[in-house]
Amino acid sequence: MYSKQYLSMNSNNYLLLKEENETLVSFKKRLQNFAIANRFARPAHAAYVADRIIQLNLTDQFKSYQRGS
Repeated sequence: MYSKQYLSMNSNNYLLLKEENETLVSFKKRLQNFAIANRFARPAHAAYVADRIIQLNLTDQFKSYQRGS
């Protein structure tokens, strides 16, 4: 399916985007909503979405997306 190196990169990106005080459920929901709003493929695949956010340099937009909701 995916190589271990690819999954490792995604894990790092995934952890990089998660805010310290944010619950995992809230974070995954925010990732999915951001992916849908930006028309990413596979919005339910959190690691893939995190990787795409980093690749497309959308980190600042994601960090401010629905903050506090």
